[in-house]
Amino acid sequence: RFVLLALTAASCAVVRWGSERQRLAYALGGCLAVAGLFVACSSLAKAALRRATIAAFPALEVQDLVMTPMPANPTCWEGLVQGEQGGQYRVLRASVALPPLGAEACAAGDDVVPSAPIARLSRDARGGVRFRSEYRASVAELRELSERDCQFRAFLRFARLPYFTPAR
Repeated sequence: RFVLLALTAASCAVVRWGSERQRLAYALGGCLAVAGLFVACSSLAKAALRRATIAAFPALEVQDLVMTPMPANPTCWEGLVQGEQGGQYRVLRASVALPPLGAEACAAGDDVVPSAPIARLSRDARGGVRFRSEYRASVAELRELSERDCQFRAFLRFARLPYFTPAR
Protein backbone atom coordinates (compact mmCIF):
# COMPACT_ATOMS: atom_id res chain seq x y z
CA ARG A 1 0.00 0.00 0.00
CA PHE A 2 2.83 2.36 0.80
CA VAL A 3 4.40 1.69 -2.59
CA LEU A 4 1.15 2.59 -4.32
CA LEU A 5 0.85 5.75 -2.22
CA ALA A 6 4.44 6.75 -3.02
CA LEU A 7 3.92 6.14 -6.76
CA THR A 8 0.73 8.20 -6.69
CA ALA A 9 2.53 11.07 -4.94
CA ALA A 10 5.43 10.89 -7.43
CA SER A 11 2.98 10.89 -10.35
CA CYS A 12 1.21 13.96 -9.00
CA ALA A 13 4.53 15.76 -8.52
CA VAL A 14 5.76 14.94 -12.04
CA VAL A 15 2.46 16.05 -13.59
CA ARG A 16 2.34 19.27 -11.59
CA TRP A 17 5.98 20.39 -11.69
CA GLY A 18 7.71 18.30 -14.34
CA SER A 19 8.53 19.43 -17.85
CA GLU A 20 6.87 17.85 -20.84
CA ARG A 21 9.94 15.69 -21.38
CA GLN A 22 9.96 14.53 -17.74
CA ARG A 23 6.25 13.65 -17.87
CA LEU A 24 6.78 11.66 -21.05
CA ALA A 25 9.78 9.82 -19.59
CA TYR A 26 7.89 9.09 -16.37
CA ALA A 27 4.86 7.75 -18.26
CA LEU A 28 7.01 5.59 -20.56
CA GLY A 29 9.02 4.30 -17.60
CA GLY A 30 5.81 3.46 -15.74
CA CYS A 31 4.38 1.55 -18.70
CA LEU A 32 7.58 -0.45 -19.12
CA ALA A 33 7.76 -1.16 -15.39
CA VAL A 34 4.19 -2.47 -15.27
CA ALA A 35 4.73 -4.63 -18.37
CA GLY A 36 8.01 -5.96 -16.94
CA LEU A 37 6.33 -6.74 -13.62
CA PHE A 38 3.62 -8.79 -15.33
CA VAL A 39 6.18 -10.65 -17.47
CA ALA A 40 8.30 -11.52 -14.41
CA CYS A 41 5.26 -12.57 -12.36
CA SER A 42 3.97 -14.66 -15.26
CA SER A 43 7.20 -16.64 -15.30
CA LEU A 44 7.06 -17.15 -11.53
CA ALA A 45 3.40 -18.20 -11.64
CA LYS A 46 4.00 -20.63 -14.51
CA ALA A 47 6.93 -22.23 -12.67
CA ALA A 48 4.87 -22.55 -9.46
CA LEU A 49 1.98 -24.13 -11.38
CA ARG A 50 4.29 -26.59 -13.14
CA ARG A 51 5.91 -27.65 -9.82
CA ALA A 52 2.54 -28.05 -8.09
CA THR A 53 1.11 -30.03 -11.01
CA ILE A 54 4.04 -32.44 -11.08
CA ALA A 55 3.71 -32.94 -7.31
CA ALA A 56 -0.09 -33.35 -7.28
CA PHE A 57 -0.49 -35.26 -10.57
CA PRO A 58 2.76 -37.22 -11.11
CA ALA A 59 1.30 -39.44 -13.86
CA LEU A 60 0.06 -36.50 -15.93
CA GLU A 61 2.17 -35.70 -18.99
CA VAL A 62 1.98 -31.88 -19.06
CA GLN A 63 1.74 -30.56 -22.63
CA ASP A 64 0.78 -26.89 -22.16
CA LEU A 65 0.33 -24.23 -19.47
CA VAL A 66 -1.86 -21.17 -20.00
CA MET A 67 -1.63 -18.29 -17.53
CA THR A 68 -3.92 -15.26 -17.09
CA PRO A 69 -3.41 -12.56 -14.46
CA MET A 70 -6.29 -11.51 -12.29
CA PRO A 71 -7.36 -7.93 -13.03
CA ALA A 72 -4.81 -5.38 -11.77
CA ASN A 73 -3.02 -7.87 -9.54
CA PRO A 74 0.26 -9.35 -10.78
CA THR A 75 0.42 -11.66 -7.73
CA CYS A 76 -2.82 -13.58 -8.51
CA TRP A 77 -3.04 -15.74 -11.62
CA GLU A 78 -5.40 -18.27 -13.11
CA GLY A 79 -3.77 -21.22 -14.81
CA LEU A 80 -4.88 -24.02 -17.09
CA VAL A 81 -2.75 -27.14 -17.40
CA GLN A 82 -3.31 -29.35 -20.42
CA GLY A 83 -1.98 -32.87 -20.40
CA GLU A 84 -2.57 -36.50 -21.14
CA GLN A 85 -2.79 -39.44 -18.76
CA GLY A 86 -3.76 -42.99 -19.56
CA GLY A 87 -5.59 -42.17 -22.79
CA GLN A 88 -7.37 -39.24 -21.15
CA TYR A 89 -7.08 -35.61 -22.28
CA ARG A 90 -7.14 -33.48 -19.12
CA VAL A 91 -7.33 -29.74 -18.50
CA LEU A 92 -6.81 -28.67 -14.89
CA ARG A 93 -7.90 -25.20 -13.72
CA ALA A 94 -5.99 -23.64 -10.84
CA SER A 95 -5.41 -20.34 -9.08
CA VAL A 96 -1.82 -19.32 -8.39
CA ALA A 97 -0.90 -16.89 -5.60
CA LEU A 98 2.63 -15.51 -5.62
CA PRO A 99 4.38 -14.62 -2.34
CA PRO A 100 3.62 -12.97 -0.01
CA LEU A 101 0.00 -14.06 -0.69
CA GLY A 102 -1.38 -17.44 0.31
CA ALA A 103 -3.46 -19.64 -1.99
CA GLU A 104 -6.71 -18.54 -0.32
CA ALA A 105 -5.98 -14.87 -1.12
CA CYS A 106 -6.66 -15.35 -4.84
CA ALA A 107 -10.39 -16.05 -4.87
CA ALA A 108 -11.29 -14.13 -8.02
CA GLY A 109 -13.04 -16.45 -10.43
CA ASP A 110 -14.32 -18.85 -7.77
CA ASP A 111 -17.88 -18.06 -8.83
CA VAL A 112 -17.22 -18.69 -12.54
CA VAL A 113 -18.95 -21.72 -14.01
CA PRO A 114 -17.27 -22.70 -17.31
CA SER A 115 -19.37 -23.97 -20.19
CA ALA A 116 -17.19 -27.09 -20.37
CA PRO A 117 -18.40 -30.11 -18.41
CA ILE A 118 -16.03 -30.02 -15.43
CA ALA A 119 -15.52 -31.86 -12.17
CA ARG A 120 -14.47 -30.05 -9.01
CA LEU A 121 -11.08 -30.99 -7.59
CA SER A 122 -10.43 -31.20 -3.88
CA ARG A 123 -6.67 -31.14 -3.48
CA ASP A 124 -4.62 -29.38 -0.85
CA ALA A 125 -3.00 -26.13 -1.92
CA ARG A 126 0.66 -26.52 -2.87
CA GLY A 127 3.01 -23.55 -2.82
CA GLY A 128 0.28 -21.00 -3.47
CA VAL A 129 -1.44 -23.17 -6.11
CA ARG A 130 -5.03 -24.27 -5.55
CA PHE A 131 -6.47 -26.73 -8.07
CA ARG A 132 -10.15 -25.94 -8.67
CA SER A 133 -11.57 -28.16 -11.40
CA GLU A 134 -10.76 -30.39 -14.33
CA TYR A 135 -12.12 -31.34 -17.72
CA ARG A 136 -11.57 -34.87 -19.04
CA ALA A 137 -12.17 -36.50 -22.39
CA SER A 138 -10.99 -39.57 -24.19
CA VAL A 139 -8.04 -38.89 -26.50
CA ALA A 140 -9.39 -41.54 -28.88
CA GLU A 141 -12.79 -39.83 -28.93
CA LEU A 142 -11.19 -36.44 -29.67
CA ARG A 143 -9.16 -37.96 -32.53
CA GLU A 144 -12.21 -39.70 -33.96
CA LEU A 145 -14.22 -36.45 -33.78
CA SER A 146 -11.38 -34.60 -35.51
CA GLU A 147 -11.31 -37.16 -38.32
CA ARG A 148 -15.06 -37.17 -39.01
CA ASP A 149 -16.03 -33.54 -38.34
CA CYS A 150 -14.40 -30.95 -40.61
CA GLN A 151 -15.63 -28.04 -38.45
CA PHE A 152 -14.05 -29.51 -35.32
CA ARG A 153 -10.85 -30.22 -37.27
CA ALA A 154 -10.75 -26.58 -38.43
CA PHE A 155 -11.44 -25.42 -34.86
CA LEU A 156 -8.45 -27.43 -33.61
CA ARG A 157 -6.14 -25.36 -35.78
CA PHE A 158 -6.95 -22.32 -33.64
CA ALA A 159 -8.06 -23.61 -30.22
CA ARG A 160 -5.32 -23.90 -27.67
CA LEU A 161 -7.26 -25.96 -25.10
CA PRO A 162 -10.29 -27.43 -26.88
CA TYR A 163 -13.19 -29.21 -25.26
CA PHE A 164 -16.38 -30.74 -26.51
CA THR A 165 -19.66 -31.86 -25.04
CA PRO A 166 -20.85 -35.22 -26.36
CA ALA A 167 -24.21 -35.15 -28.14
CA ARG A 168 -27.02 -36.56 -26.05
